[in-house]
Amino acid sequence: MKVLWIAREIPFPADSGDRIYTGQMVRAFGDANGEVTFVGIADQQTGPAPVDGPVHWDSVACQRNGLLRSLLSTWPLVAAVHATAAYRARLDQLFTQKWDAIVFDHYASGWALQRFLATPQGRSPQWKAQMYGNKQ
Repeated sequence: MKVLWIAREIPFPADSGDRIYTGQMVRAFGDANGEVTFVGIADQQTGPAPVDGPVHWDSVACQRNGLLRSLLSTWPLVAAVHATAAYRARLDQLFTQKWDAIVFDHYASGWALQRFLATPQGRSPQWKAQMYGNKQ
């Protein structure tokens, strides 16, 4: 199973509840299901990700959007802060690949769901059926 896991940030160092939870969840998911590509923002506070295990940590090196710019967005604040130009560009590249499943980790990744649904893969009947629980 080839899975794309979209999150706010790379969860290292694991120094808060959100980071610990996300890091452990994605590693357990990868151990149980196979290949996982985890993508998130990595900034100057981000520590090194582990190189072992089934998770490929795809770091988007950028600064989050500023508060003023985010306040002017129609997205919830935490989503607007993380929807950077560099992150959008990286997801556009990743969305050209075929994925068996995509995990949108946290409502802060809601902007990425809308972006995925605008792609040819996101508009396919198979993805819509999976998202809404319809049988094909």
